[in-house]
Amino acid sequence: MATTPAQRAHFEQLKSSGLLPSPKGPALAVLGLTRRDNVSLAQLAQAVKADPALVARLLKLANVCRAPGGRPLLAIQDALSVLGLTAVRGLALGFSLMNDSRSGACRNFDYIAFWSRNLARAVAMQAVAGITRAMPADESFTLALLAHIGELALATAFPEAYSGLLAENPASTRDLMFREQQSFGLDHADLAAILLEDWGVPAALVEPVRCHEQPAIAAFAAGSRAERVFLGLMLASRIADVCLAAKNQRRGLMAELFLLGGKLAISPETLTDLCDNMVRDWADWCCLLDVPQQTLPPFAELMKVSLAPADGPLGALCAAGDGEKIRVLVVEDDRIMRGLLKALLAHVGLDCLEAENGRQGFDLALRERPQLMIVDWSMPEMNGIELIRALRETEVGRGVYILLLTSMDKEEHLVEAFEAGADDFLTKPLKSKVLAARLRAGLRVVMLHREIERDQANLQRFAVEFAALNQRLQESRPACLPE
Repeated sequence: MATTPAQRAHFEQLKSSGLLPSPKGPALAVLGLTRRDNVSLAQLAQAVKADPALVARLLKLANVCRAPGGRPLLAIQDALSVLGLTAVRGLALGFSLMNDSRSGACRNFDYIAFWSRNLARAVAMQAVAGITRAMPADESFTLALLAHIGELALATAFPEAYSGLLAENPASTRDLMFREQQSFGLDHADLAAILLEDWGVPAALVEPVRCHEQPAIAAFAAGSRAERVFLGLMLASRIADVCLAAKNQRRGLMAELFLLGGKLAISPETLTDLCDNMVRDWADWCCLLDVPQQTLPPFAELMKVSLAPADGPLGALCAAGDGEKIRVLVVEDDRIMRGLLKALLAHVGLDCLEAENGRQGFDLALRERPQLMIVDWSMPEMNGIELIRALRETEVGRGVYILLLTSMDKEEHLVEAFEAGADDFLTKPLKSKVLAARLRAGLRVVMLHREIERDQANLQRFAVEFAALNQRLQESRPACLPE
């Protein structure tokens, strides 16, 4: 989605007014030098040395990005050689803006929290890029550090109006961006994208920045570099959200985090380790830049009860009744999605089984008798609809609560799913809150069936005991004497 002429006109007007945040001093000199084709590392090093703080920050990042086992980098020219012009330009920009924008006139804009979150996102994006190889680690740090610069730009250009908008406490990011569009002619994502373009960031990286807060407008080719950068920014932002969230809100953010990791083929175990390492690196950066940060427990601990909100935990349902674990069968041909669902379900106390196609799922369901199934629609050998129909024709399958996974949400598809015997459905891409709500509904039905079965078993037992007692009474009664 390219910048519209109207958005560009708004930006040029703001830029000419001098109200937008912009680099100053040595950072401005670095920006100018990196735009020249023939700049030498010696010239760039000389400009950087004018800002000792910038030297320390560039050396830190260069040492993080150097080849494993290599000697520590102590000279700024060596650090610049490792980082490259693109990363140096972005870092000079980001650190200059951070120094100049620790406070401002927008009363309801939390400048310090803004930079703390940006640093968390940058460190997380660097770690994610190290796994996905979507872009160099140093450039990914820079991109994520500046990805939300549009928020600062609106707070700087329109301090009173933006403060008033924030005071209304918009219900969601989407609501906030809609109000920004209404008030200023462009939202913070559009403004960040235009600023990055103006600062020389490649267009292929700008579009993921524009879309990562509103994935519905993204149209990246599956598996492309742009899609991986886009998903990486989304994942890094969720990690940053966990880092900055209040203690009682962290667990509720975890499910979406791991679902996003699954889209990048990052297993829950790998992502947990990545997040724990990232928190340590974030603390180092916050210390270096004098930015506050929070102490977090290990992410593995946060993951354990991540699917449900605090007011309706799945764990309470899973543990209810006679203590026997509820068995869930996940039938999904996508290995990453299957493994992710299995990990999430297991962490809330469900006994989770898995099958990689419909035929295997059918056989496993008849053998293991699960109480609940999550079935993908599109699978080889036997698709989800065929599997559900086949199960509903068996005595075992008629009692299973079945959730159908589908990317098709048209009315006729949903009608077909329910007519086949599905109890409920989940649309892809999965959303953590919807997944938790659907599971809670399914588990309540499963628990109700268990209670009915227990009541029926108790009634049968009482009937047998009553019959036996009645028989004993009959046998012990004295025989009547004949008249």
